[in-house]
Amino acid sequence: MTRVALIALYGPENIGLRTLAAHLRGQGHETSLIFFKRWVNNNLQPPSPRELALLRGVLADLRPGLVGLSFTSPLLELARTVTRTIRTSVTAPIVWGGLHAIARPRQCLASCDFVCRGEGERTLLALADHLDGHGSLEDVPGLAALLHGQPFETPLAPLWPDLDTLPFPLYAQTEMYFLEHDRLRVGDPLLATRELRVLASRGCPGTCAYCYNSMMKRLYPAKSWFRHKSVPRLIAELEHTLAQLPRVRLLKFDDDTFVFPKPWIEEFCTAYRSAIGLPFEILFDPNKHVLPRMAELRQAGLRRVQVGLQTGSPRRAEQEYGRILRRSKVVAFAAMAKKAKLEVVYDLIVDDPTAVAADGRALVELLLDVPRPFDLFVYSLNYFPGTALTERLLAEGLLEESQVEGKAQKALRQFRVTFDWPRPPDQQALVALVSLTSKRFIPRALLRALVHTSWPCRHPLLLLRCAEVSNSLKLCYIGFKMARQGHLSWEKLREYGLRGRILIQ
Repeated sequence: MTRVALIALYGPENIGLRTLAAHLRGQGHETSLIFFKRWVNNNLQPPSPRELALLRGVLADLRPGLVGLSFTSPLLELARTVTRTIRTSVTAPIVWGGLHAIARPRQCLASCDFVCRGEGERTLLALADHLDGHGSLEDVPGLAALLHGQPFETPLAPLWPDLDTLPFPLYAQTEMYFLEHDRLRVGDPLLATRELRVLASRGCPGTCAYCYNSMMKRLYPAKSWFRHKSVPRLIAELEHTLAQLPRVRLLKFDDDTFVFPKPWIEEFCTAYRSAIGLPFEILFDPNKHVLPRMAELRQAGLRRVQVGLQTGSPRRAEQEYGRILRRSKVVAFAAMAKKAKLEVVYDLIVDDPTAVAADGRALVELLLDVPRPFDLFVYSLNYFPGTALTERLLAEGLLEESQVEGKAQKALRQFRVTFDWPRPPDQQALVALVSLTSKRFIPRALLRALVHTSWPCRHPLLLLRCAEVSNSLKLCYIGFKMARQGHLSWEKLREYGLRGRILIQ
């Protein structure tokens, strides 16, 4: 049967690719996983000639009959470089998958042989079977390819309805390789990880305009894009995974929002506390949902909640981002979380050229209304192809294709926000004020006074320096706390805290 090599670009945690590999192996196809380098916020390094040579060597040894490449839009040019390298090593056809391939399949066909246009389990298996001589190419669902020099697309494969029937993602198995720092290591790069991202669901009930989910919901209309695993299946998967990765001390549920039926939450709390017992974190949106059983979740191990705010302006949330913002609900949730002794981190978006000064003031005022302590994940607005926001701005002439990720590559340099990124004075002032809101040693009264004056915009660099010093002090505290909890690692320092790319917390 066709041997498959799957390559994850800058994503050793890639749960989707690990699940695909397990699915292919379960159907009899020998499958190798190659993790090609690691994502580092704002400092992603292109592959060196040595790393490309090592990739050629491992592929020559594996001799696959099909090579798959998974990546997101900012990595398009790097994917092209890696694909050219693959072609110098093996003659196997190359299939691209991932969010950029789904968003721009015909663009991708200029570089690869096939494109997986949606969920990959059925598509990749049917393609591997086709290469074994079973069925025609036109029978492979969810595929884009060239036929007689012309692009064609087959109908999408249906969504996988029952996640319980999928195999567990592969961890710490044979035929895994990790390439980074000019070295090839045999084995799973997550073997020593202390924290692990896991998924209890697929899809998202939301329709945020800046997010790829807005594209996926157009791709799968009238179908249930959001699905979740049963509690017994989820617990069994976590038990199996933790047996393979014994150093894990923290689980991060990476579901876009931790929204499940109340009976599911009740069953989860009991089962997780009994069988797993590790601290865990979730993502949640209090504007649209109520988090039931908060006390029980806390007792089960919930440690931190990542809350998607993005903006402090209800008008902007609804009209620009396709979201709902109810300030009273956010403040009430924050108070409940503090009472339950849960840590809270707020996701925010800045660097939006269509925002006005009132939007920035509204964001700072909201952050001053929620109780401290809290942390911040501040993101620079990047335009991803296929999303509702990007497509609307392109249609209105407010955005150029050169500004869309894939061509722009801004996300490689400013995904999470740093102070040193070039910004106009008003945005410098906003970033500084936002950062200062999370510092308990900065008086709120001072920030409330500043936000309603012109002083921050007249002295943005001075305010930025104050914010940077305050942020560094907080990062030292966070590092000490992580070390005490056993969660600090060199990879964390590389990703979040090294000089020159210190992220706002």
